[in-house]
Amino acid sequence: MSAPADVPATAYQPVLAAEGVHGSRCTRCRRGAAPATPRCPWCGATAEGETFAPSGTVWAATVVHIDVGARQPPYGLAYVDLDDGPRVLVLLRRPEALTGGTRVTLAATDDPAAWAVADREVTP
Repeated sequence: MSAPADVPATAYQPVLAAEGVHGSRCTRCRRGAAPATPRCPWCGATAEGETFAPSGTVWAATVVHIDVGARQPPYGLAYVDLDDGPRVLVLLRRPEALTGGTRVTLAATDDPAAWAVADREVTP
């Protein structure tokens, strides 16, 4: 199923700003969502806007080895559980399959097909 023709695909992407990832949190079950939604996707209650930290833990990751749209392989994708919020899908800055539990930080990108990129956190 594709998006309606008058709705840009970016309408379904989270937004990363200087202060963090813009999303929403349910007033009843307290689950977070990104992008923001007026209603909770899980219980249907009202959701309020919230900004989540731009860091988290990799839940799963992969390296893609086929062309998809304009993106040239190889490139990495990861589902990241934000520290205080939802799970989001992000492009990895380097094409590597990070293991679950790896700490990452999200950063802005000029890539029009990605809303953010994730970098492995450097531990001192």
